[in-house]
Amino acid sequence: MWRRIREIWGRRRLRIIGTLLVVCGLFAGGFASGWSAHTLAGVPAAADTTVELVAAPPDDAAEKVLVPDVRGLLLTDARQAVVDAGTPVDGISVVEGPSALPAGTVTAQDPIGGSRGTGTVTLTVAVAGTMPALVGIPATEAAQTLLDLGVRAVQNQVYDPAVSEGTVLAVDPAAGSPLAATATLTVAGPASSVFVAELDPLESACSSGEISLNGQDHEQSVYCSVRERESVQTYLLDRQATLLTGVLGITDRSDPGTSATVRIVADGVTVFEGAAAYGASTPFEARVAGALRVEIRFSGTVGERSGEVGFGDLRAVGGPDGIDALAAG
Repeated sequence: MWRRIREIWGRRRLRIIGTLLVVCGLFAGGFASGWSAHTLAGVPAAADTTVELVAAPPDDAAEKVLVPDVRGLLLTDARQAVVDAGTPVDGISVVEGPSALPAGTVTAQDPIGGSRGTGTVTLTVAVAGTMPALVGIPATEAAQTLLDLGVRAVQNQVYDPAVSEGTVLAVDPAAGSPLAATATLTVAGPASSVFVAELDPLESACSSGEISLNGQDHEQSVYCSVRERESVQTYLLDRQATLLTGVLGITDRSDPGTSATVRIVADGVTVFEGAAAYGASTPFEARVAGALRVEIRFSGTVGERSGEVGFGDLRAVGGPDGIDALAAG
């Protein structure tokens, strides 16, 4: 029995030893193969860790300072604000310019507020000045000139047929006067008109309504009975009109022998003279610019029946503002 056990154990031991030899052989072969490949390929090179430094583009904004808007400040305060924003003290220069603003007030700057400067700023400060000559130039140009001087422009429009629309006719204060906070520009404006028949006369010798002159009807007219003695029809135009326009004649319902002489007087100065005859009509205009009081004076002769001198569609012509005021009474 023991002999049998020894035989079995002997065979198992041989198998174990064989297996160990096979494993050791395989390990040794793999190690040799790997060592050989490593030797043939060489040691791998280390990764390149060199860092290339690229210069950043220059930042222009970093070299410039943001300039504050200091217009309207007194010079002392404006200087401090500019310095606080980063501009050096020796980079600030000051020039003087005429202005209606209080003396020493900053009226302009270069560079303008909100932009970036290069370390220098020029400030313009107010000094006393006089009104410039503006009559005859476009109103837009005049208004901008005044604005640059710190003056607020107010415009009044009047009609002047001899001047292009939008042209400055007068300025208050006048050229050469000290600069004021506000100036009034009188500007040539578009024509506007109101029928004189719609105005209330100060002194009445006439009537208003529709008439016919030389066969032509005129709905908004003034007509007056003709007498040898001069009669007067007076209107207060309050300096709001520039012209009186209409058609002059003897009404068709008058005696054919009627004739009349007419004068239009503005503040005592005769601005129109004309004659009216039956069967004829004549357009006319009378310049009444700046007139406060206007009189229509007339006299004439009549035939067997009564006669009337007529002013067909008589209008007061002027700027829109003035005519609106005149019509409002």
